Amino acid sequence: MSQKRVSETIVTAWIVAATLGIVAVCLPFYGAPRYPMDAPLFPWVREGVEMLGPINVVLLFVSGGVVGALFGRRPGRAFLLGLATMTAFPFFAMAEMIVEPTSHNVWPIEFFIYFVLGLIAGIGALAGWFLGWFLAKR
Repeated sequence: MSQKRVSETIVTAWIVAATLGIVAVCLPFYGAPRYPMDAPLFPWVREGVEMLGPINVVLLFVSGGVVGALFGRRPGRAFLLGLATMTAFPFFAMAEMIVEPTSHNVWPIEFFIYFVLGLIAGIGALAGWFLGWFLAKR
């Protein structure tokens, strides 16, 4: 496989992983009773992050499993793709900090929470990779 093809596959995998992460965190609250939350740019992201629950954790694990099974050729790559499910959220936070500097006063803790949630998706990606490996061996 050519180097250009490999980089396109990695970029595609990252985009899919980040999209699934956004969906896993924000979609469960779409259409639910809304609590008005003030955010400079992304109120739907704030609502999803501040109302995290068990369903979000399960969806992140499943999202990691999907990217791990589809794109993870090796366990390390699968795990990194699982971590990639949460990569969009620090960028959302940084954009909001640029617009409103006082909007994310405890951003180091927020970024650590994103990392922990990414670890959950990374474990799901390892599970997805293992399932794909196991089914391919049969």
